[in-house]
Amino acid sequence: MKKFIGLILFVVCISSLLCGCKLFANEKSLKDTAAEHLNLVLDNATVLEEWDTHGGFHGDGDAFVKLSCADGFEEHLNSEWKPLPLEGEAYQYFYEWGGVFEHPETKEKVIPEIKNGYWYFKNTGAMNWEFALFDCEENTLYFYVFDA
Repeated sequence: MKKFIGLILFVVCISSLLCGCKLFANEKSLKDTAAEHLNLVLDNATVLEEWDTHGGFHGDGDAFVKLSCADGFEEHLNSEWKPLPLEGEAYQYFYEWGGVFEHPETKEKVIPEIKNGYWYFKNTGAMNWEFALFDCEENTLYFYVFDA
């Protein structure tokens, strides 16, 4: 009986270990997350800044990545991207809501006002959304995710 219980505990421990390794092995970088959510190839983009405050029981928080892209990158943007200026919900979140698009520690705006570029906004429901902005003059892509 002791051998049987030992075998069961061994199987449970190995299973837990493998599941834990699988969970941590699937963590993506914010650059990869941006590429997936925006349906873009970002292999040649360079990360200039990134942070992620997600955590806790529900995984609430926000995440941000700023990427330097190659010249001509805007040619790869699909029809979901719109030329500036912002409009609708995206305008409200960017200009009218205080505290949105701020660094969690410094409280400084992480996305500057851009005159020449494109924007992407997706409301993913229940106060969760994704926002991206591409600056054509600086060849810089900003991707911000908010989960409440």
